[in-house]
Amino acid sequence: MSSRNLLFYGVVALSTACDQAVLTGVIWMSLKLSGSSVPLGVVLCLSVAVPFALDLVSRGRAANIGAAWLVALRVAAFVIAALFAWFGLAAALGVFLLIALMVGTVDFLTASSLEIENTRRVVAGWLPADDAARYMQTAIQVGGFTGSLAGGALLGLLDDSVFLIAVALTGAALSPVLLAGRMKRSVAIETPGPAPTQARKTSDDTFEMPYGWMACLGLIALHIGAFNSMMPVVYQQVNHWSPTSFGIASGVAGIGAFLAALMPLGKHRLVMFATCLIVVDALMVLAPHVLLSLVGAFLVGFVTNHLRIAVRSQLMRCANNDAQAALVGSRSTFCAYSMQATGPLLLTFATSASVFGPGSGPGLMIGTGLVTAIGLLGLAQLRRASQPVPLARS
Repeated sequence: MSSRNLLFYGVVALSTACDQAVLTGVIWMSLKLSGSSVPLGVVLCLSVAVPFALDLVSRGRAANIGAAWLVALRVAAFVIAALFAWFGLAAALGVFLLIALMVGTVDFLTASSLEIENTRRVVAGWLPADDAARYMQTAIQVGGFTGSLAGGALLGLLDDSVFLIAVALTGAALSPVLLAGRMKRSVAIETPGPAPTQARKTSDDTFEMPYGWMACLGLIALHIGAFNSMMPVVYQQVNHWSPTSFGIASGVAGIGAFLAALMPLGKHRLVMFATCLIVVDALMVLAPHVLLSLVGAFLVGFVTNHLRIAVRSQLMRCANNDAQAALVGSRSTFCAYSMQATGPLLLTFATSASVFGPGSGPGLMIGTGLVTAIGLLGLAQLRRASQPVPLARS
């Protein structure tokens, strides 16, 4: 791998670690403060709705935000969160939900910006789509694993306000690294001249948004959202396990996803992974002991990320120029995040005391895995009918 790509993926890992540490704490603390899972789902949903509304108003420019503006927004959000915690305001549920909303919004914008940057590298010919998808997910999972473990460990050691101050100030201090490793917007992606310009115009006119692959990505994100919202319920309200155990569960899921990004598995059939997803979900949420649940979390991360890498690589192949790369990157990120947020909104409402109660968490997690598996199988059949592209990585 070239040094310029290595630097970029290092930045992805570092920013993901920081964001995941904050997110782990926010998820756990929101459930602890409110005593209900509903506010958590509302925040996860609004954290996508707000940036998407901005993206619509700005006609696509918000998701494709410049690195300097992104850094400024991140620093502002983290500093405000730290100040709220410093003055003791974070203990109020309304203020804490505002903090969670700010963190979720900048996390969405960061992920969208990084996905667009990754797709632009494929379009520019800096590396193949399969490698770009694999390296990106490897960096994300390394960062996610590190951040989850750090967040869970700090939650067990520090007071909630001290934890929030520490991770917020760390996030603000590390945000400027997002300026490193970026492609210059002037990088030539196509050879200049009349013929390539005409070819680009024709390509734009005939470009079809890959909605099928985006739907596949959305289903995978739905499952990830179920993990993010149901695991705190299972660990805190059903099994009464510690926040450190929850952080470790998120971390080992990241390890499983990391290994999926590293290990070539050959052309396995989708039905195998779909079936495995249901089984490992059941192991994770029904295990009577935390160690067995951690094994299930590891396998969930492995299976889910294998499918996600395959879909991401197909999405990046659909872009033929810089504008299409930005469009595919921003829209696919929104599709993933919207499902990753809308799912928890519905699931956390279902686990509230007035509906099914926290005890329904394990069943809802397994049910989400079942819906995801069936949906992926159906979409794969539709894609195969029009184009013989397997939903598996070679």
